[in-house]
Amino acid sequence: MEVSLSKYDAIAGENLGANKAVYFSAADTVKLAKADSDTTLPCVGFTEHAANNGQTVLVFTNDVLDGFSGLTPRANYYLSQDTAGEITSTKPTSGIAIRVGTAKSTTELDIHIYREGDFQEHLIWADQLRPPASSYPITAIADLNEDSNSGFPVIQFDETTEEARVFDFKIPEGASYLKIWLRTRAETGAASNLDVVPRIRCREQPDNTAVESFDSGTDLTVVTMGTSNEFFQYDFQEIALSTLNLVAGRMAEIILSRNTGSGSDTLVGDWTLRLLIIGFR
Repeated sequence: MEVSLSKYDAIAGENLGANKAVYFSAADTVKLAKADSDTTLPCVGFTEHAANNGQTVLVFTNDVLDGFSGLTPRANYYLSQDTAGEITSTKPTSGIAIRVGTAKSTTELDIHIYREGDFQEHLIWADQLRPPASSYPITAIADLNEDSNSGFPVIQFDETTEEARVFDFKIPEGASYLKIWLRTRAETGAASNLDVVPRIRCREQPDNTAVESFDSGTDLTVVTMGTSNEFFQYDFQEIALSTLNLVAGRMAEIILSRNTGSGSDTLVGDWTLRLLIIGFR
């Protein structure tokens, strides 16, 4: 099973052709993406090869993928609003515009996926998350370890103690929503009790003004892990800045933890985080 920074193995949730745009329809499972509805988004990459329903398929996320035909070199390409899995060089004039990359040649696409109208996304790798300070509301430190499957640096959140890691970011002017992607897996595979409740605590760091106190915390949507611990999976949530008492244009700090005190957090064993992606719209 392959996992890297630019590609990973997933399970085909339907029959897939090569060089098709896909989204996560379930844990570790991909189907054809289409830009006519958020239910078939976000687009997470392109298939390297064809795969039948239930088979393993290699998905490219941000690399150069060969195997296309008829591309116009240097042209930007967008996810089709009409045909699932396909791309077009015609930029949508209405609805959802998902830019998926730039043609390097007639057969190669340099993949870089983002939703136009959104702000730049920020990748925060596990080893870039810092431990909480002793004065923070959560002081237990989630361990930075080497992943037992792939050797990547990962953060492991315990099942019994609420442990944390911290990061900072600048909220762009004009933003109204915070977007969070989590690339995680269960350290130990299981057939049931697979739910994790991520929690964030926020505070602003205004210019030339006293730093605020952290809020009481907001539980993110429950993350249901796959039954296999071999796969990393992506989970996404969008939250209004007003819900978090955050204001566009300011610096902010977030404590990320696992709410082990929630009755909805049932995963036995560590919850392993490889990558956190922060975006805004």
